[in-house]
Order: sequence, then C-alpha cells, then structure tokens
Amino acid sequence: MNGNVWMSDFEIAELFGVTFAAVSSNIKSIFKTGVLKECSVSRYIRLENGNRADVYNLEMITALAFRLNSLPASTFREWLIKRAATATPPIILQVGRDSFLC
Repeated sequence: MNGNVWMSDFEIAELFGVTFAAVSSNIKSIFKTGVLKECSVSRYIRLENGNRADVYNLEMITALAFRLNSLPASTFREWLIKRAATATPPIILQVGRDSFLC
C-alpha cells in the first residue's frame, strides 16, 4: 500500500509485546479523542488466506508506542526521539549566479 508500513492490531501487539486487548482499546481511545482520524490511518484489507483485517499505518503505530507501556514500545519511542533529534545536513541549491537556497 504505497510503500508505507501497515500492520494489523495482532501484529502491533506482537511488535510491542502487549496484548491484543491493550492495542485495541488504545486504538479506540485514539479515535474517540480525535487524535487521529480513522479514515487517514486505517484500511480494511483482504489477507492472503481470504480473511479480512483492519490494518494501521505508521502514524497509528507511532501513537500507540507512546501509549503502551512495554520494553519494545519504549525502545521504539527512544529510537523515534533519537531520529527526530538528529541534525540533518542542509541542502544548498544555487538558483542564480549570486543567490542560494537552503
């Protein structure tokens, strides 16, 4: 799906080492509070075995990482924060003879 990360609630539970119920209740809470919009972060897909499942994108997975209390969720949060804090070198483009864009 567009090269993005999409995971089912069961996969998210396994990723973060928590129960399906913990993931499911937090997803419902995130939607109820309006933090994320269901139409933006979830899809209903057909699996290879013919069953159907709701899947959630990286934005939802990230939100869940900050709501769930487990070592894998904590590790993911730390990685996200470290990535966000890492300085990215600027890209400088020469637009004209004497003008630059950063």
